[in-house]
Amino acid sequence: MQKIQKQNKLTSEQNRKIQREIYQASKSASDKQKKLLKEQQRKEAKAKLAYTKKVSDQIKKAEANTIQEKISGNTYIKTLEKIKKKNKLNSDQQIKVQREIYQTQKAMADKARKQKEAKRKRLTNLTRAFFLQTILISQNSKV
Repeated sequence: MQKIQKQNKLTSEQNRKIQREIYQASKSASDKQKKLLKEQQRKEAKAKLAYTKKVSDQIKKAEANTIQEKISGNTYIKTLEKIKKKNKLNSDQQIKVQREIYQTQKAMADKARKQKEAKRKRLTNLTRAFFLQTILISQNSKV
């Protein structure tokens, strides 16, 4: 259009008409670009939301399996570590995964400590019982 305008002498009315058409064409193209950009942003946001939901569901599934005792604490930690490495987590998911790993490790350590303590008490009680029985036997043999 601008080429035509430069090549030919135009009347002011023809000039205005050409300017208006140029403006409308550029406005239409700009509107289409804005619409396409908004559509692309909407699709990206929707995809990001779906991805976030997928990762959250993986974390919840692992947590549910642990609560139902379908998997051990070690397996749960390994599953969370795998989710953490394999996926891009948002900040809430990162915090949840780190907290779950810490709590599971702490619970496992507490359970191991309690088992060790219970075993030590049983051994102590057995030793006392054996010692008392030995004393009773030796006293009975003196009599």
